[in-house]
Amino acid sequence: MLFSDTYIYCIFDSPLAEVHASPDLSARSRLAKQGRGKERELGQRIHSNRAYVGPSSSSTPHNCSPQPRLLITEPWAPRKFEWDTRIDFGIKPAPFWQCLYQPSSLLLPPIGSLNSSRTPILEIHVLGPSIHPPIKEFRAFFVNSLSLSGIPVWPCWCWSEDREHGRLTVFFFFTEYLSPISRCPMLSIRTLLAHLLVLDVCFALTAGGPPSTPPTYPYKQQVQHPDLDAWIAKQADLSWSNALTNISPHGALPGLIVASLSTSKPDYYYSWTRDTSIVLKEIVWRYQESQDPKLLALIKQTISATQVIQRSSSGATAGLGEPKYFVNGSAFTGPWGRPQRDGPALRASVYIKFALAYLRVGGPEAAQYVKSVLYDGQWKSRSVIKADLEYISNSWKERSFDLWEEVNGHHFFTFAVIHRALKDGVSFATKMEDHGAAAWYQKQADLIGVQLDSFWDTQARYIQASRNFVDSHGKKSGLDVGTLLGCLHAGTQAPQSFRPDSDKMINTFHAILQSMSKTYPLNSRFHDLTAKAVGRYPEDIYDGVSTSVGNPWFITTLTMAEYIYRLNPKTDVRTNRWSGSDGETQNLTSRMIGDQFVSIVRNFIQPNGSIHEQFDRVNGAGIGARDLTWSHISFLSMDRARRGLPEF
Repeated sequence: MLFSDTYIYCIFDSPLAEVHASPDLSARSRLAKQGRGKERELGQRIHSNRAYVGPSSSSTPHNCSPQPRLLITEPWAPRKFEWDTRIDFGIKPAPFWQCLYQPSSLLLPPIGSLNSSRTPILEIHVLGPSIHPPIKEFRAFFVNSLSLSGIPVWPCWCWSEDREHGRLTVFFFFTEYLSPISRCPMLSIRTLLAHLLVLDVCFALTAGGPPSTPPTYPYKQQVQHPDLDAWIAKQADLSWSNALTNISPHGALPGLIVASLSTSKPDYYYSWTRDTSIVLKEIVWRYQESQDPKLLALIKQTISATQVIQRSSSGATAGLGEPKYFVNGSAFTGPWGRPQRDGPALRASVYIKFALAYLRVGGPEAAQYVKSVLYDGQWKSRSVIKADLEYISNSWKERSFDLWEEVNGHHFFTFAVIHRALKDGVSFATKMEDHGAAAWYQKQADLIGVQLDSFWDTQARYIQASRNFVDSHGKKSGLDVGTLLGCLHAGTQAPQSFRPDSDKMINTFHAILQSMSKTYPLNSRFHDLTAKAVGRYPEDIYDGVSTSVGNPWFITTLTMAEYIYRLNPKTDVRTNRWSGSDGETQNLTSRMIGDQFVSIVRNFIQPNGSIHEQFDRVNGAGIGARDLTWSHISFLSMDRARRGLPEF
């Protein structure tokens, strides 16, 4: 099944007619004989599919007939009919992943709203490719799914399939005898729908694939790239090669990483601490996996460049919070948004990761190098990691500029990566027997953890990107993909309430996506996808060279994909999070939505693998710095998440 072509809606219903008949009689012929008025009208509409209802004799309630019955209803019309007992709550067909993430759109009313004289029925409508489920397995699976979801139900069920249009309807009957819905907790609709789709895949595979006649759909089908896996693998190689090109370019300090080789419109031929640290994450991750001596030499070269940069910062206005450097390693002293404290935090975390990996395999030589170059344990240290940890632990309470270098205040992204760096610093300082520093870092990390909670907007129901700012720079909504980047870069050190699968992060993801859907005209091309091209924040006016109108960015759209791939399958349905024990549902869903974001950027990455900073809001043409190093690294980071590799 192509999950992007699957839509779902739910209706509570009471049947117009329950006709006792043998199941070989068609709905059309039975209604032609017995239907009257609206029932006859419905009989003229309904397809000739048979919907079987078969409670087992061993589990039939005393007030229900054990005979097979034929349920008559039109299962897939989202139109409203003037039926005296049918209640359609106006739920329009929605992409199934939206149902999974936003079950509030499917919350069902108490049974008291229905005609109590009839058996209430929950209809689950799936619009998508046709399937061929074995009846017994189908029934058993759903009864078990309902039970696991906390919804007691006696096993009376039916299903109806329209192979021509690729529509499937599942019915469940609830009775006061065993399952008074009015006393049930919120229905675990998300679990039920997810299991339906997983089951669909299994049956489609065992049935030998899709029918020979392609089904037609009641909505435009989005053509997908069948070779996406191969393309991602190829682009990952190209992105890695392009990223390496931006390390130690001709005439630059050896080991220095530039943002881009572009020197005009815009001039990005500088080294930013933040960008460099994000690039280093990819290099160090590869070294961890391979212990490649070439990567070890490259990392040591970047450390040497970092030493030059840190020492040149000592005389600069912002100290280690200086964000931008010339290619010779000297600090840029012109007008700029300074200080920026996210860079030193990211740098501390990535070099701690390297130090731990090197110590595991490098023997005495590694121990000596780490002690002398990376962490000497001195308070006023000139060693790379120790200097950064001391800087951020003593200055985090002060205002700084955000990751986009525009707003001076306190920022979720900055606090998230500082919190992670200090937590990393606690364990590393302990390992290096610097126990006083470990206690200090822990104390500051705890304080930052409390501050992170203050970014949650209880009215808007999402995380605000910045607080206590001098000027909001026009960011009225407070929405920013930087918040998701903070979540991802915080990794496993993030507080549980700000992990990818937390309610707060999921709500923020949705708010960002919704805000971007209509911001860029380009997104009209993706109206039938859940994913959209995404920029930095809705009010952005930076066009890649100057200020006019903002555009989608490769970094941010790929971040949306990476976030989806990182969702955790184990959840509590009461808190609107994923539900599943084995993670299969989550993996299928995450891959589908994440792949939509990747497919969008695929349209605008150059055939030779070149990736700009942005792509035009109208036509998708590359805009801004060419081969932005961070863009390429974002692609590689997304690829790791998609392959299910551990977080860095």
